[in-house]
Amino acid sequence: MSTGSGRTDRTVTVEPSETLSDLSEFRLAALVGTVALTLSYVGVLANVTGVVGGTSALVLLVVVSAAGGLFAARVVGERLAAVVGVVLMAGGLATYLAASPIGLVALVTQTKDIVADTVALMTGLSVLRMVEAGLWALGFAPGPVFLSWYLVARRRYLAGSLVGGAALLFLVLTGDATPMGTLAGVLGGIAAVGFGELDRREGTLLQADVLVVLVALITVTSLTLSLVPGGAADPLQLNEGGGAAPSTVEASLLNNPDRSPIVGSISLSPEVRFTVTADEERYWRVGVYDRFTGGSWIRTGRTTDYGGRLSSPPGPRRTVVQTYEVEGRTAAMPAAGEPVEVIGDAATVTKVTDQRNLKPSSTFIQGDRYRVRSEVPDATPDELRNAGDDYPSDVRDRYLQLPESTTDRFRDAAASVTADADNPYDAAVQVEEFLEANKTYSLDVERPRGNIADAFLFEMDEGYCTYFATTMVAMLRAEGIPARMAVGYTPGQQVDDDTYVVRGLNAHAWVEVYFPDYGWVKFDPTPSAPRRNTEVEAIQEAREGGGGGVDTDESTDATLTTVATTSGTNGTTGNGTAAQVTQTIPGFGPEENPGGDPNDTLGNRTVATPTDPGGGPSSGLPPLPSPEQTAIGAVVLLGAAAGAHRTGLDDRTYRIVRMHWQGDRGEPVEDVRRAYERLELLLAREHRPRRPGETPREYVDTLSAFGIDPAVREVAEIHEQARYAGRADREDADEAIRLVDRLVRERTPVIGSVYRRLN
Repeated sequence: MSTGSGRTDRTVTVEPSETLSDLSEFRLAALVGTVALTLSYVGVLANVTGVVGGTSALVLLVVVSAAGGLFAARVVGERLAAVVGVVLMAGGLATYLAASPIGLVALVTQTKDIVADTVALMTGLSVLRMVEAGLWALGFAPGPVFLSWYLVARRRYLAGSLVGGAALLFLVLTGDATPMGTLAGVLGGIAAVGFGELDRREGTLLQADVLVVLVALITVTSLTLSLVPGGAADPLQLNEGGGAAPSTVEASLLNNPDRSPIVGSISLSPEVRFTVTADEERYWRVGVYDRFTGGSWIRTGRTTDYGGRLSSPPGPRRTVVQTYEVEGRTAAMPAAGEPVEVIGDAATVTKVTDQRNLKPSSTFIQGDRYRVRSEVPDATPDELRNAGDDYPSDVRDRYLQLPESTTDRFRDAAASVTADADNPYDAAVQVEEFLEANKTYSLDVERPRGNIADAFLFEMDEGYCTYFATTMVAMLRAEGIPARMAVGYTPGQQVDDDTYVVRGLNAHAWVEVYFPDYGWVKFDPTPSAPRRNTEVEAIQEAREGGGGGVDTDESTDATLTTVATTSGTNGTTGNGTAAQVTQTIPGFGPEENPGGDPNDTLGNRTVATPTDPGGGPSSGLPPLPSPEQTAIGAVVLLGAAAGAHRTGLDDRTYRIVRMHWQGDRGEPVEDVRRAYERLELLLAREHRPRRPGETPREYVDTLSAFGIDPAVREVAEIHEQARYAGRADREDADEAIRLVDRLVRERTPVIGSVYRRLN
């Protein structure tokens, strides 16, 4: 309508509601593409909530947001919808900040830190490293879902896909999106845009080849260019933790301080890492992991500069001073728990994690030294039994987390093992003793699929420290007892009264359990005797093999001792030696193991045969391509085919091949016909194609003005006799073929040469 100022207001027309039968095939395809794009980034968020809880709430939020976008598309304009989308995003951020340790005040006072965290997320910091990752995921989802579906409902396919694509891109940058999830999102977004435009412009399927080419190009680009610094070099490697599996226990536990993948078979490194001088023998802790994903461990929270002496842990404690001399390059900074002070110049290059672990800001090299004062918890078993379960809220929130993949049978098993415990301390001891008595230590294991703790408890007979520690932590958390996995080094080889040589093979994982008023107490469910004996054997083999870096001057002649294999506790908490624990728990009885020994509470399970990288029994043959590789290869081939069709390359290629290929000899008349068809392809390439209604004789007569080779007319005459009179003997056919071969060879010397070599 007209206004007094001469401006014309644009009235937004809202189309009547469409039913499924009203949708064109292209609009339906565009909506399916939008669903795929939405699921690609919502799937990443679901992986996060699957670890920390809240997937049901996420699904509800996504459904409501999408429905809200579809409804809003019919009743409000785009400006108001944009405002709603921004409000949803801001509301999600505010909800996250309100529940996080820094609070809403951070919006004003810690804006710099929020920006820094956002930049960190966009350069490879996983969302799962955030303390309140579940709330962040719930706050992130509604905004892009609402806006993208609002825009698509109004046939703004490109804008809607850009919104969804931006959400996916952000999660790609955090490193949380998988290659296949990213591929699905890319394909969905392109399908939404391409088919949406075909719908708007009433296109045809013949125009879809451009869309297919675009899909292939973006797919290849998105999976071969690493957007995240330090990301996997091979985008098709989908191992837990990214890239190839670490080869040693040390690499598995200590080389990636923020995320520790649980891998399969592993080896030991006998090279010396540190020489430690300490008041007493301790485990030298490097890091602590608090979040269990089911397949890996993650350390959440910030890492800050060491600002001076750290607070002392609660309860009775004793001081242990350690001096570390670095024997090789390392990014680890071990210390007995709990460290309270870094003494000397090393304090200037020290950082501290949320869990009070020390990290160097730069790599240590051979000869570096640092000194740490720790205050070690010194509570007696009786004191710990009486500690109760009045846990601080932050401990409950952080150290009782279990992924949603935790099964009921696992929870039932944990309850059965701890059934006789009257307090958290005895429960921890019983789980420790159960695992040590009923599982065998081995470095040669096949990594199971799914939840590692569940698989180790029910499906595996043996494993190494990561499996034992992971399962114990999960069992205690299932019983409401805060626990976490700690990693570092066992004491090492004692070479003097207060001196220990620590090697890579001393890398280890154990469990720490929280007790009110006493703090974190160490438990170790891994059988100590077989682990120690394996370490000694590895050192002896390395010495016999002449490997370098195995010893220091002090360790060469020091005694290496093995330990007699016994059942029961490691005695790390002073509770003495316990009898073997053999209670029957759900899922372990003979009924789950037909034919097994009825007295064997674990059952006689068959150990899987070694597999090749493709996942099947080792056969010496190259591994089959993975489903991901097959899907990507199919997309690339389809794109190549569509591109060839769009550019006419397929037709040109066919003409070239057909022009050079006569085929096997057959009936003379048929051979003459094929020879003449080859001649016409050559003439069309050099001059022009034969026009509709133009006879072969007329065609050749017209081209004679260009001075064509006499052989052309001779072949045309042989063809005319064969076609119209049906007269052609073997000699005529061979002559026609010979003449056409010569003409093609002379006019396409390079192609002809290649063709002759191939044939």
